Amino acid sequence: MAELYDPERTILIIGAIIVVGFIKGSFITAERMTPEQFILLSGAKGDNSFTKVLDSGGKFTFRIKQTSPSNVLLFAQSAVPFEFPSQLSDGSPSGKILAGGTQTRILVVPNIDRADVEGENEWVVGIADYRAAHLPNTPTV
Repeated sequence: MAELYDPERTILIIGAIIVVGFIKGSFITAERMTPEQFILLSGAKGDNSFTKVLDSGGKFTFRIKQTSPSNVLLFAQSAVPFEFPSQLSDGSPSGKILAGGTQTRILVVPNIDRADVEGENEWVVGIADYRAAHLPNTPTV
């Protein structure tokens, strides 16, 4: 039996913040900083070898509405002098965490922008010990 995906059940937690107010469309991306697991190296005479990529870092990029109450909390979180946990879950009955880690920092704080219609803020958090499940080219949680 197929599992139902419900975007309303998607949960993103950054530190102690449950992020709310996502925009429509693609609102969260979870990815490794270096997508390759191996690098193919070729010698001058055509001899090939693989090198394992040891970079375990990843990131979440997410977009929330300008009026989301999460913006104020995330701005405050960006100033903390220590790392914090983060996780992404799709809220499925299995309760599986799709991606996350314990060593997270906010990498990109959005600009403050005002216009004639409500805008969006794009946040990027880096995760030094990134782990993911069901995503291409990543180890299982």
